[in-house]
Amino acid sequence: MIDARELRAALKWANKIVTTRAMLPICTHALLESRDGSLVIRTTDLEVAAKIAIPCTDAIPPVAVPAKEL
Repeated sequence: MIDARELRAALKWANKIVTTRAMLPICTHALLESRDGSLVIRTTDLEVAAKIAIPCTDAIPPVAVPAKEL
């Protein structure tokens, strides 16, 4: 289970790094994965990277999601 407010705040912060004109399509995505009781969100534009973790009780497999859809 994830607190919706924490998730929205984390996604908003991580999306500041994502560019819409990336040379590599994967750079328009956010990587979400669960680790050690946290949901870890990662984004990059290949110059700057963002990583944020929020408490999460559920395990999810790693998934790359288009950041604009978050």
